[in-house]
Amino acid sequence: MFTGMVEGYYGKPFSSLQRDILMRNLSHLDEPVYLYAPKNDPYHRIRWREKYSGSAWKDIEHAIESAAENGVRFFFGISPFGFRDDEYGLLESKIKKAVDAGAAGIAILYDDIPENADAGLARKQIEFTRKGLSDAEIPVMVCPSIYCGEFIERLNGSEYLEVWGEELPSEWDVLWTGSTVISKSLSNSDILRAKNLLGRAPVIWDNLHANDYCMRRVFFGKLDGRLSSSKGYLLNPSECFPAALHSVFRLAAAAGAGEKWPVELGPRLPGWETLSGFHDSPWTVGTEVEILLAELRDALQSGGSDKLVARLGNEIEKLNELIGAVQCIEGGFDLLPHIIDVRKILVWWLNALEKEPVGMCGRELKRQVERILPEHPFARMTFNLTDRIE
Repeated sequence: MFTGMVEGYYGKPFSSLQRDILMRNLSHLDEPVYLYAPKNDPYHRIRWREKYSGSAWKDIEHAIESAAENGVRFFFGISPFGFRDDEYGLLESKIKKAVDAGAAGIAILYDDIPENADAGLARKQIEFTRKGLSDAEIPVMVCPSIYCGEFIERLNGSEYLEVWGEELPSEWDVLWTGSTVISKSLSNSDILRAKNLLGRAPVIWDNLHANDYCMRRVFFGKLDGRLSSSKGYLLNPSECFPAALHSVFRLAAAAGAGEKWPVELGPRLPGWETLSGFHDSPWTVGTEVEILLAELRDALQSGGSDKLVARLGNEIEKLNELIGAVQCIEGGFDLLPHIIDVRKILVWWLNALEKEPVGMCGRELKRQVERILPEHPFARMTFNLTDRIE
């Protein structure tokens, strides 16, 4: 089973320096893979028919070389948005250029393409991919338009996947995100269902840490239990580079390569744990934050707690230390708003606990939430907590 990362989010692609850093850290994995497929690279998707500009292609060549130097297999991705049957030659030439540059594999991606996903589309995509690949003898990954369990029902995709399972060449690997686009779990039963649908074990494209649908958040949760019995596992990270690099740290731990803290993140400051606790996954906070919320609820009901006040002050200081360190982290200032948001919330909690009488605590929290940061999920969590108390 190979493991690695797919640069597959909607947002600004990583820089050459950032890819170099990711490659170095992915090299700790067994059979590491890097799939290049950023949605906002215009030559990858919307303008896929066009040749890369000179500087843009130099970045691709540099990434391929960096991957090879670090023992990482580089897959070059193309998303032929709105292709016509007679345009396979454009796909063929782009694939040839990537192979000639040293790409170890090719990925053809048909995800998020607004067409009716029926048997006809499946056959059209398979045939177009066959012609575009021509005689290229290189590993291939493909992403179907129906790429998760929820789309089968919602987009009536059973017929589409039947064709993929029956007519797709056996040597091609298929990308799959699990039961949903962002799957809470990736169990063996999920993999088995995908295997039965696709006629092969899938390569998992895991969106757990991607945040292109909720830019006020980043995710740092552990990946334990998500690297199941699939053919391979690729994690789609955040556009925020420090969060993406932290994802490689989580990936190495889940893959059994040990907790290798990336040196490019600077010292492993305690503030990372505070930030991670608030940004664990799209659905959960970390255990320590759950405890903190329970203590806050009790304190608001009982009139405050000196112990909780001290703890909140300590967590705020940890975040202040992390804020001071971001200037030394590649892309660190992209992380800064997320740290500041969490610090704001902790400061509100602290200020509310220092209000007397008790009833003022809840009202002060509501005022801050409504005035400054109403859309942040943890601000809303605080708002709901005070609602229940009153």
